[in-house]
Amino acid sequence: MNPYRWNVWLPIIFALLVLFPAVSQSDGEGNAPPAWISGYITRLEARVAEADRSIRRSEEIIGHTWNLLEHARRENNAKAETIADQALKTVQAAKRKSENSRRRAMLTIGGLKRLANAWGSPHGQGAARVFQSGKVEIRRQGQEGWNDLGDGKDLFLRAGDQVRTGDDGKATFHMDDGSLINIDRNSTVEIEGPDRIAVTLGVIQTQIRERLASKFEVRTPSAVTSVRGTGFVVDVRKNGDTEVTVLEGSVWVRGPAGDGEVVAEAGNRVLVPSGRLPGPPQAIDLKTISHWWEE
Repeated sequence: MNPYRWNVWLPIIFALLVLFPAVSQSDGEGNAPPAWISGYITRLEARVAEADRSIRRSEEIIGHTWNLLEHARRENNAKAETIADQALKTVQAAKRKSENSRRRAMLTIGGLKRLANAWGSPHGQGAARVFQSGKVEIRRQGQEGWNDLGDGKDLFLRAGDQVRTGDDGKATFHMDDGSLINIDRNSTVEIEGPDRIAVTLGVIQTQIRERLASKFEVRTPSAVTSVRGTGFVVDVRKNGDTEVTVLEGSVWVRGPAGDGEVVAEAGNRVLVPSGRLPGPPQAIDLKTISHWWEE
């Protein structure tokens, strides 16, 4: 069955959730969900990433096409204006198609993850599924030592679990609500709850699903970053400084005690020196940002 036939999968997913309400209230000690659920989630998340790339390309082309259209109008070149206008409509339609595809994929992913939870998977509130490559280690809550996750494996994390990447390691947290946390090399991250993670060292990139009731927080030794739904990068340096780069939307950045809050919009960066309050947002060129999470 094609995993992207939304009209088939969505009714099945939500019917199963209705049929097994008691299972969804398990104590977190049940069996792991079937492999096909994880497989479809992985494929759909790849489709979301592909849609994101298509949307960005469309936005770039739309910007160039608008410039050509305005130029044609200034030059009073009717033929060029017609061609540019048709091209603009075509690209805008392609962008809408990618946005709709992404929206349906995210809806299906959310349903599948709820179904995985209902199956009695061994993760509790605030859990995430982690996928990784290269050297990645995990330390469960209450454990002292680190254990090698092993190349190409994935597992569920609960609140209190930590992940550490090595020189060639990367990982991605797939949160229960569909949000993504990409972790770069030589980074240490802890799941603190359904709406909060802590980064003690290294770099992460997030794509947080839009929220109405609560914000998602990223805590570091020198800062707290809060969002309701957006993409941003957090870089925690060895000296304790934190740098927040906003890729889209708005981000609230404040000191670890909750003071000195500043709001940064897309295309801005905020530096929070260790032991000091956040500095003012500084404009940057997002084209210069390395998209290491897409490599």
